[in-house]
Amino acid sequence: MQALMAMGRSRRIQSRGREKGLTLIETLVALVVLGVGLLGVAALYLDALRGGRSALFRQQAVNLAADLGDRLRADPQVCGNPADFSACDAAWRDSVATVLPGGTGAVASAVLRAAPAGYTDPLRLYTITLSWQEPGQAAPSTYTLEVEN
Repeated sequence: MQALMAMGRSRRIQSRGREKGLTLIETLVALVVLGVGLLGVAALYLDALRGGRSALFRQQAVNLAADLGDRLRADPQVCGNPADFSACDAAWRDSVATVLPGGTGAVASAVLRAAPAGYTDPLRLYTITLSWQEPGQAAPSTYTLEVEN
């Protein structure tokens, strides 16, 4: 009986020795899982960077349009003839082209109502439209602001 028990113990000791550590396949599978996880993290990081860049361009477009809108409210003649904006503020157009990639700005004007009694200028609606091409996007991005004066 003791001989059987001793034989059983030696088999258990031998089998435990073979089960120690990781096999090469388990190690490779762990590395593949880790690599896929790190690629996912890198993709999320790049997406966050693109989103931040896009938000920055939108913020700059809003600031540029608001700047011209405020100046039009203060003085409708800031761009020359309010009915024709072909020669509108060259410095503003230059800043649009500089700040936004491939940026262009356009201003349109429409008469909403005739001039009320005692006023010389009619009530106008100014439409300020900015467009730019963000890297990696097929369609251009646009921002439009409407200002009444």
